Amino acid sequence: MTASLPSDLSCEEVVLLLWEYLDEELDDARRAQIRAHLAECEHCEGQATFEAAFLRSLRAVVDLAPVARGIEGLTGGPKRGAE
Repeated sequence: MTASLPSDLSCEEVVLLLWEYLDEELDDARRAQIRAHLAECEHCEGQATFEAAFLRSLRAVVDLAPVARGIEGLTGGPKRGAE
């Protein structure tokens, strides 16, 4: 792991943001910070590679249609508060 500089993200911060980074949910500035960190930190780059492969595998096997239908599609029952 690399030591963080005052203007850089720490390894802990990068790891906590990896899911949002991989799902492209972060703004361009934050993504650039993470990319720069990953380019210099072998440990975090390895973690990002692992999590990206995990997400690809998950997306390959998960049918997202029930999610589009909401909780009812996942549980087979009505949503709470629905009558």
